[in-house]
Amino acid sequence: MTKHPPVRSLILAAGFATRMKGIDTPKGLINIDGGSRMDRMLADFNAIPLVGKTAVIANSKSFPYYKNWLKFPNASRGQNKIKLLNNGVSNKDDKKGAIGDLIHALDILGWWNQDLLVMPCDTLYRGTLATFIDFYQMTLSRPGLATIVYEHPKELIAGRLGCVEIEGNKITRFTEKPEAPFSSLAIAPFYFYPQQVLNLLKQYVNEGGDKDAPSSIISWLLDRKLPVYAYKTKPSFDLGYPADINTARLYLQLETRLIS
Repeated sequence: MTKHPPVRSLILAAGFATRMKGIDTPKGLINIDGGSRMDRMLADFNAIPLVGKTAVIANSKSFPYYKNWLKFPNASRGQNKIKLLNNGVSNKDDKKGAIGDLIHALDILGWWNQDLLVMPCDTLYRGTLATFIDFYQMTLSRPGLATIVYEHPKELIAGRLGCVEIEGNKITRFTEKPEAPFSSLAIAPFYFYPQQVLNLLKQYVNEGGDKDAPSSIISWLLDRKLPVYAYKTKPSFDLGYPADINTARLYLQLETRLIS
C-alpha cells in the first residue's frame, strides 16, 4: 500500500460575521455543543494520524480572540501543531475573501508543495473527518478537488448555499447560491486540494475568479474538464445567523436523545 505524506490543514477564520448581529465572539469560538467549532475540528485533526500541521488564518479583529483561546493548553487539540496567522485586515470592506485568504496563508507558510485540507470555522459538521480523508485518498489516482455534499431542502439552499448535481462521486454541475436550486444537494465548504489544484489558484484569480466564496472555483475547474469529487454525508449546519446557532443546538440535543 502506498504511504501518503501527512496532510496539512488550514482553517479559514477571517470573515467578519456581518450577519451575526449582537454577537462579538468569532463564529469559530461560539459554544454549540459543549465546545466551539475550533475545538471540535482540532480534536478531530489530532486524532487522525494522517493530519500533520494545522494553521488558522484570522483577521486583525478576531486574531486576539484566537490568540487568547490558544493560550489555554488543550491536549485534544494537538497544541504544538497549530500556527495562527493574521491576514492584516481590520475592515470588512478590505477583506481578501476565502480564496484570497487561502493564497495569503499559502504564501506565508510555503505550503504550495503538498496536499491541503481547507475548512471553515463556522460550519457544524457531523460524524468524523477521518471518513472524508479516506475518501480523498481514494481519488488520488486522478487528483482533483474534493468536497462534501449533503441532502438539503431546496428552499433552504435557495440564495444561501452552493448547489450541485453529481454522477457517481463526481460533481457535474454547480451553481453558487442559486435562487432556484436545480437539485437538493448542497455543498458544505470542506475541501481537499491536491497539490496540482493548489498550483492553479493564482491562475484562477488572475483570470477574474471570485475570491469571496471558496466554492466558486468549482465551476472554473469543471469548465476545464478537471475532476471535482463529492463525498456525500450527513447534513451540515451553516452558522451564518444568530438563529442558526440555536437551531444547531436544538438539533444536536434532539439527536443525542434519540441515540440514547
